[in-house]
Amino acid sequence: MNNGTQHQVLCNWGSTLKQSSAVHIQASYSADVILLGSSSKLRLLVINLASVPGGQLVNSPTAQSLDRYLQCYTMTDFKVIIPDEHYQVLNFVQDDLPGIAIINSALKTFQPKEVFNWHLSIMLDFEDIVDNGMPSKNEQHVIDKFGDFLDASIKGKDTNKPNALFLARITWNKTRELIWRVYDPKESYRFLKQIISDNSSPRPFDYRMEADNEWKLAEWHLKH
Repeated sequence: MNNGTQHQVLCNWGSTLKQSSAVHIQASYSADVILLGSSSKLRLLVINLASVPGGQLVNSPTAQSLDRYLQCYTMTDFKVIIPDEHYQVLNFVQDDLPGIAIINSALKTFQPKEVFNWHLSIMLDFEDIVDNGMPSKNEQHVIDKFGDFLDASIKGKDTNKPNALFLARITWNKTRELIWRVYDPKESYRFLKQIISDNSSPRPFDYRMEADNEWKLAEWHLKH
């Protein structure tokens, strides 16, 4: 976590195609964990955003279907400030089992939220656990290393124009859930599809991606 001096960079995000007519695509997959490994600087971004009225990406949509979903669009310009990530640790108990959530609290006041209007959740199952469904030290190492890779890839190579914002990491009952808010779902879909095709994940995983313009799916994480 870096709480140092913040900088501003003016850049053109470019345009992204997203759906403007209601089409639902189903796509549920597998993936692993991600622990934020880097801190972003404050950036002023000019974004051409395509509005999406609704829909979900949840098991195995074809690329052709996804392309059709992303064809129709209307454009809106937004100026967005991407804040440094700040982590809040929450301890909770559910079904008599302890859980730990790491939340990017900087997103509580982030605006305009509709820019990153897709909710991506990746869930993985631990293979080596200790008490109360928590991962062993070795399992933690495997999960965190793969998580760093996922985070960097889902956000994209251009750190000045990230395609996703880290929201939360939740460890509970033999599982790790990793959550991002995504700008262009097509990029994330292609990345996850490639991992599945290559069978390159050290652990099996599932993912769910849904259009969530009002951030309803992030309410629990950001209300604390």
